[in-house]
Formats: sequence, C-alpha cells, structure tokens
Amino acid sequence: MIMRNCHDSGRLIRLARSVGFRLRKSVILNTSLQASRFEADSTVWVAEIGVGVLRLNNPAVRGASAISMTRGMSRTAVSYESRVAWFDHASAEIVELPILATA
Repeated sequence: MIMRNCHDSGRLIRLARSVGFRLRKSVILNTSLQASRFEADSTVWVAEIGVGVLRLNNPAVRGASAISMTRGMSRTAVSYESRVAWFDHASAEIVELPILATA
C-alpha cells in the first residue's frame, strides 16, 4: 500500500489494517447453478494475503522502485500473524505491525 502525500503515518497504518481485514474475510464459492444446492455444494475460501506499507520520505524515489519494495513487503507480511508489514525508517528494517487488541 502506497499513499501519495501522506503526512500522517497513523492514517496510513489504519488504512492498511482495514484493507488487510477486508481482504481476509471468508468467501463462499459455489459452482452450482441451482440456488437450492447452494449450501451443499459451497466451499468457504479465505485469501492468504499480506499488506506492505511504505511511507516514502524522499519524493525523488521512482514509482516503480516503491511499488517493487511494497510488493516484497506484502510477500513478507504473509508470514506475520497480523499480515501487515511496515518499513520502519528508524531501524531501516521491515517489521510487523502488531494486531490491535480488541476491547
């Protein structure tokens, strides 16, 4: 996920978590044309996704380079419990964004 002119990291992180949550919702697949057979022939499927979050500090970075790095971060994020990876500029490392605790 790349956001143009992002001045608020918190907003970008909330958006990434929201996208990841929505993409992980289960989907019911049905191969039958008959609605009455829907429940008997349906299969529940959940996507294995990861979300990479990159906030660029340097406007001179090429778009293709940013997209390539974000795609790589998304692949890394699949291995994280939260499924969201963030490039931490302070440590210059890709890190996991932890799952938010629900009340």
